Amino acid sequence: MPLDTACSQRAHRTNSARAGEAGKGFAVVAEEVRNLAQRSAEAAKNTSTLIAEAGQRAQRGSQISQEVDGMLREIVDATTRFTTLVAQIATSTKEQSSGIQQITCGVAEIQNVTQRSNAGSQTLAQVATATTQQVEGLAQLVDGFRVG
Repeated sequence: MPLDTACSQRAHRTNSARAGEAGKGFAVVAEEVRNLAQRSAEAAKNTSTLIAEAGQRAQRGSQISQEVDGMLREIVDATTRFTTLVAQIATSTKEQSSGIQQITCGVAEIQNVTQRSNAGSQTLAQVATATTQQVEGLAQLVDGFRVG
C-alpha cells in the first residue's frame, strides 16, 4: 500500500477516535497526527514524483548510453576501414616501388644495349670506311692493269 494512502487511513481512524468527552485532549493529539499525516502524504507524493523523475532520467541516460555505444561502434568500424585502406595503400606503394625498380633496371639495360649498339655501329662504320678505302685502292690497282 502506498505511503500516502496509509497516512490518510491513519488520519481517518484518528478522527473517529476523537468522539466523546475524553476526546478533547485526544483531539489535539489527533490534530497533530492528522497534520503529520498530511505532511507525510505530501512528502510521499514528492518522493514519488522525485522517484519518477529519477526513473525518467535513468531511462534517458540509458538511451544516451546506447546512442554513445552505437557511435563508438561506428568509430571503431570506420577506424578498421581506415586501417585497411592504409594497409592497401602501403601494399600498392611497395608494388609501385618494385615496378619503378624494374623500370629503372630495364632503362639501364636499354642504355647498355644502346651504348654497345653505338660502339658496334662505330666499329662497323670504321670497317666500312676501311673497306671502302681498300676497294678504292683495289680499283686503282685494277685500273693500272687495264690495257687500253
